[in-house]
Amino acid sequence: MSSSTISFEERFASTQKAPVAKAALLGLGLAVFANFSAAWAHGDEEHSAPAQAALTEAELSVVDALNHYAASVQAKDMDAIEKYVVTDDSFSSIEGTFVDQGWASYKDHLGPEMAMFQDPTYSFSDIKPRVMGDMAYARMGYNMSLTILSDQFEGGKHFIETKGMATMVLANDDGAWKIQHMHTVAERARDEAATEENPH
Repeated sequence: MSSSTISFEERFASTQKAPVAKAALLGLGLAVFANFSAAWAHGDEEHSAPAQAALTEAELSVVDALNHYAASVQAKDMDAIEKYVVTDDSFSSIEGTFVDQGWASYKDHLGPEMAMFQDPTYSFSDIKPRVMGDMAYARMGYNMSLTILSDQFEGGKHFIETKGMATMVLANDDGAWKIQHMHTVAERARDEAATEENPH
């Protein structure tokens, strides 16, 4: 069954066996908004980020496009979102392990999901872009919080807050950077963190 045929409530319910069930993601593109995987660091290891060189003009344009996309998702503005994505069948999205191929498929589940979101916040952090001609990619952190309005939950609503990592691939369309592919993975709870048997 493709992810476009699975309701948000069903995808949320599928996470109930995990300690972080309350953090069902979209990647809403959510983008927007996915499943749970590796923690930021391996167990208690310390990871220091290397110094980053100043961004080029092209890289700054990529960062600007991504931040505008995130702001459009937060505003639940589909028309604005579509200014920053490739809106044909070449678009693809992976939220955890849920796959959408083509913008129409992603939009079919994103639209109804956004309609259930109350007071959402959605933002990217520590965006690391790389530009190669008319293509670019970037990795980043994301943070999301919102209240889901649905009869699936007691009292008709449920608050969730989650964060994770994302990778975006962008194409330059006549001078404008647009997201062609996105992959979002929510952070795993610390009580699921690395063990001797599962070091990642």
